[in-house]
Amino acid sequence: MILQRKTRILLYPHPQMPCCTRIKIKILKNSWIFKIQTAKKNELALPKGKTQERRDFLWQATCLECFIFDAHSKRYWEYNFAPNGAFALYAFDSYRQKSNEPPCKPPLIFLKKIKKQHFIFKIIPQTLPPFNHPHFHFCVVLKNKKGELFYFAEKHFKEKPDFHFFLR
Repeated sequence: MILQRKTRILLYPHPQMPCCTRIKIKILKNSWIFKIQTAKKNELALPKGKTQERRDFLWQATCLECFIFDAHSKRYWEYNFAPNGAFALYAFDSYRQKSNEPPCKPPLIFLKKIKKQHFIFKIIPQTLPPFNHPHFHFCVVLKNKKGELFYFAEKHFKEKPDFHFFLR
């Protein structure tokens, strides 16, 4: 997807793991706003504390993701954002083939809890790839308090969740 000034996106759960949660994303000029509304109160497990550290394996818990790919090559970047401010940025030369990680300023991550089951996350990325024709693929991993993981994307391309596998 090429981003316009104001774009709205709806994410869907992976068909193998149905879930009643609704996820909407609003793209503004310099920020991405994820609105998550769960079906049950206190269902969403959020990481504790506050940080701005780079961490791996954020996708093993509640994690907001953005894949940014170059429309004219196989290169792409993967951004992971945790609600507590932890983040990760990875660069790939092609499908799951890592390249050198780019230097990255910590993104700004804000969490606002509207109700017990309604959350708004505002992400302001401080580093974006130097692609001439960037396209975006937004995804979310949600972990509930039972420890179950649910995978959301605009479109799912494989039998099992795989956010790296997206069509161009």
